[in-house]
Amino acid sequence: MAQSAKHTLIIFLLVTFLLIAGCAGIQQQENKIVCNAPYILVGTGCCLDQDSNSVCDKDELKKEEVSGCNKPYIQVGTTCCLDKNGNGICDADEETDIPEKQSSEQEAQSYTISDVQADINKVIFKEIVLARTDVSNEEIDFYVYDPKRAVFLARYSNADQNFFYVLPTFEVSAISIMKEENYLQDPQDFFNFVANNNAVLTSHLESREKALIEQVKEGDIYDYFADKFFNEGENVTLANHTSSDNKIFDKTILFDTVSKKIVETLIVSFEEHNVTYSSPRQTIKKKLEGLTYLQSYSIHCSPNLVLTIYAERYKGQLDETNIKNHVGNLRGRSLVDAQALISMCEQRYDFTYIRSR
Repeated sequence: MAQSAKHTLIIFLLVTFLLIAGCAGIQQQENKIVCNAPYILVGTGCCLDQDSNSVCDKDELKKEEVSGCNKPYIQVGTTCCLDKNGNGICDADEETDIPEKQSSEQEAQSYTISDVQADINKVIFKEIVLARTDVSNEEIDFYVYDPKRAVFLARYSNADQNFFYVLPTFEVSAISIMKEENYLQDPQDFFNFVANNNAVLTSHLESREKALIEQVKEGDIYDYFADKFFNEGENVTLANHTSSDNKIFDKTILFDTVSKKIVETLIVSFEEHNVTYSSPRQTIKKKLEGLTYLQSYSIHCSPNLVLTIYAERYKGQLDETNIKNHVGNLRGRSLVDAQALISMCEQRYDFTYIRSR
C-alpha cells in the first residue's frame, strides 16, 4: 500500500512538470515574431527583402551609396559627380567655383605705383623714385626714374676734346596700361607693345639730340670753336650743321626664355657731325664724332604693367669692337636683374593690376 502511494506521487509530479513545460512552450510560441515574405526577420524586427537575398534592401542602398561611382564619375560624400578630365575635381566645380575664386582674388588685389617702386628697390638694391611723366595719356601711364647725369654729346678728335652735358637719363621705367581691352595676354602681345612704344621707352635719346644741336649752335661746342679759331670779338655764327650715322645695332627682340617675358631694345650707332662756323673774316669746317647708345630690358610683369631697366651708357673709346664687348657684358648683368624682377612679378603681380592716378 505504501509503495503504491509512492508510485502515485511520482506520476503526479511528472504530470505536473509536463504541464508546466507545455505552458511555457505555448507562451514562447505566442511571443515569437513572424515576418511574412517579402519581409525577413532581423533581430527583433522585420525589413523588406524584395530580391530575396537575405539582405535588407535599405542596407543594400546604403552600401551602394558609399561603394564608389563608375567612371567618369567620382564619389563626393554619398553622391557621384562627373569628372571628365580625371583630376579628382567635379567638372561643375571647375567651371564655376574656381574662376569665381580667381576673379575675386584679382579684384581684391591691386597695387599702386608706390608699391611697385618699393618692390623694385628691394630687388635691384637701388633707391629709385618713379615719377609720372607728361608722355602719359589715356592709353598708358608712363613713370620713370631719370636722375641727371653727365651725358656724352660729341668728340672733336683732332684735339682729343670731349663734350658732355648734364641731362636726365632713364634708369628704370614703368608703363601702366589703362584700358582693359589693351591688357597683354601673351608673349606676342608683350613684344608688340614694347615695339610700338619704343618712342616712349627711348624718349631720353631725343633730349640728348636736342642738347647736341643747342650746344653746336650757341653752347660749349660753339664757344670752343669760336675761341680756338676766331679772334676775340669776332661775330661768329653757325653757318651749317649736318649729321649722319652708322648703325651698329638697331633691334628689338623677345628673348627665347622659358617665360618669354624679356624684350631687349638695342640702339647703337656712330654719329658724324659736320659743322661750319663763319665770321666776316673766315669760314671753318670741322667734324665731330658722336655716339647714340641705348640698351634696355623690358619685363612683362602683369597684364597691365611693363617694367624696363636701362643699362649704363658707354664711356670708352669710339671703337666698334669695344662697344660690342660692352654690350655683351652689360647684357649678362642686366639679365640677372631682369630675372629677379620677373620673380618679383610672378610672386606679387602676375594676377594683379596696377591702380593708376
